[in-house]
Amino acid sequence: MNTIPCPVSQHARIFSHNIALISGDSIINYGLLNEKINLAAFHLKGKSVLANMNVALLGEPSIDFIIMLSALWRIKAVACPINTRMPQERILELLKQIDCQVLIDFTEKFSKSDDLAVIHVKNLNDPLPEGESNHINQIDLDRIATIIFTSGSTHEPKAAVHSYGNHHYNAVASNKNIPLAPADRWLLSLPLYHVGGLGILFRSFMAGAAVVIPRNRKNLVEDIKRYDVTCVSLVSTQLNRMLNDHGNVQTLAKMKAILLGGGPIPSRLYREARKNKLPVYATYGLTESSSQVATSDRPLYELETIKARPLKHSQVRITDKGEICLKGKTLFQGYMKKGRPDLPLDEKGWFHTGDIGHLADGYLTVRGRRDNMFISGGENICPEEIEKIIVDIPGIAQAVVIPVEDEDFGARPGAFIKFTQAEITSARMREFLGKLLPSFKIPIAFYIWPESYQQDSMKIQRRVFRKFIANSQAVP
Repeated sequence: MNTIPCPVSQHARIFSHNIALISGDSIINYGLLNEKINLAAFHLKGKSVLANMNVALLGEPSIDFIIMLSALWRIKAVACPINTRMPQERILELLKQIDCQVLIDFTEKFSKSDDLAVIHVKNLNDPLPEGESNHINQIDLDRIATIIFTSGSTHEPKAAVHSYGNHHYNAVASNKNIPLAPADRWLLSLPLYHVGGLGILFRSFMAGAAVVIPRNRKNLVEDIKRYDVTCVSLVSTQLNRMLNDHGNVQTLAKMKAILLGGGPIPSRLYREARKNKLPVYATYGLTESSSQVATSDRPLYELETIKARPLKHSQVRITDKGEICLKGKTLFQGYMKKGRPDLPLDEKGWFHTGDIGHLADGYLTVRGRRDNMFISGGENICPEEIEKIIVDIPGIAQAVVIPVEDEDFGARPGAFIKFTQAEITSARMREFLGKLLPSFKIPIAFYIWPESYQQDSMKIQRRVFRKFIANSQAVP
């Protein structure tokens, strides 16, 4: 059996007073965290939650959520964190898709039905009955640990199955690249239904570091200051908002690491990070790789371009068509189909990511998604390339480029624009882009960002934007 010592119980035994979790005024050390996980595991077994069961968790990040998540692994059940922004009917559809019969509901929106047992978490402070213990010294790395739904930026979400080992080896590789110590504190700035959020737990607990649960996701810098956070995971939009307030720069510059991923890094943001010597590490990852595939081995201000080095336990190759393919210990077990994971590999055992990039001198550069690309008059258009340049225009916060039907070219690029200031005209944008892009890559139309769009995942839902075109207002 391929096993490792349980990180939480190990730290509880050796460094029990080291801080494990911080939320508001609540501070939980490893000794207390281990006890609470044991208690939660006992209560779950009392609710007939058994090993190998698929158990969903619905709620915002909290100490109790992390305890229950860990307790599921302790009793060898499979944790399935669910996006809280999804409608109730959609959640029920997804639970049925993965044959999930138990829901731990922190939102208290669901009630028990014939098909679903619902557990409402009220109190985890009751003492463990005498003689009861779920102390786990060893964890089976081959055992299934999670089912995580992909972001589904271009397709319907898929249920990705991961072993405990997939998450463990990703954390091992991350901590080798950016070493963590017990004195470190990583801000849980990503949701726990996202593989990046789970990655924060795995690498922090492995190192005996603390996880800080933010009080206000709209002002993460406040928590970084208050709790002496040393590491944070962000997407470009989050970091860009932080840098809009110049007073935040000094705080961010003092940090150990700012892990920046979730999509292309705009050139303007890269220049800002270099100028202020921010400890930004560019990272490329995906749900199927258990989080990170490649990450900068140095802060970006020490690199001439935005690039990342494949991490330990991740093998990367590029096909003749430029597609990124993966192998290794961090590669997931497959997509859930008919009750079991199905791993789509080519004849040589490689997983095709659908992302386009290239390898040079040991570094990986990612261009975008293959299924986002479209042909315009015989030319390949990569939306991410255009978006990256559009957001370099001062006063533009976000851009999404999609194909617009055209009789002559088949399709032409169109762009939805989110402004931070008014008075930016289509003519001004075209003039700016004309200096940097060939004419066929300049959007034929610019649309005002739809107010009705609600982003419920880490990635933009491009298929939704295509539906907005007919009723969208053009930028003057």
